[in-house]
Amino acid sequence: MLSPIGNIRAMVLLSKLTDDKTESENALKVACNIADYLIEDLTVPAGNVMENIPFVYWLDPERTVSPAPSAERRHDQTMLSEPVRAILGYMELYEAGGNKKYLDAAVRAARTYVKIMRPDNTWSLMVEKNSGIVIEPKPVVPTWLMFMFRHAK
Repeated sequence: MLSPIGNIRAMVLLSKLTDDKTESENALKVACNIADYLIEDLTVPAGNVMENIPFVYWLDPERTVSPAPSAERRHDQTMLSEPVRAILGYMELYEAGGNKKYLDAAVRAARTYVKIMRPDNTWSLMVEKNSGIVIEPKPVVPTWLMFMFRHAK
């Protein structure tokens, strides 16, 4: 199963687009719940090379949801183009609600991206989610990174 990394941004956008105050508040609550879950339960812990990076693939520990084939095969890996969407969502959630914990989570993750950048200013496509060991060395520049770093100025 893919982690809900893109859903934060969708809920923040809904909160801005709706004219219904209750719907807007509920959308922000959902965004906060998703972000909290990612930050607290689906992020590489501090002390690992990939610290503060949200998981791309994960398995439901209770197995109440059947895993997608990609999650079954890659739950211990991270495709570095994907977590940036969650990080950008953290920043948008901070702007929408003002809770600094989301900005702090984004900054911590962005610092990890800077630390793991290769000398040619790219990242490996696929790495082991805790150690950063390269699984797929294809160079990648996640386009979402441009938005993230521009957003952070």
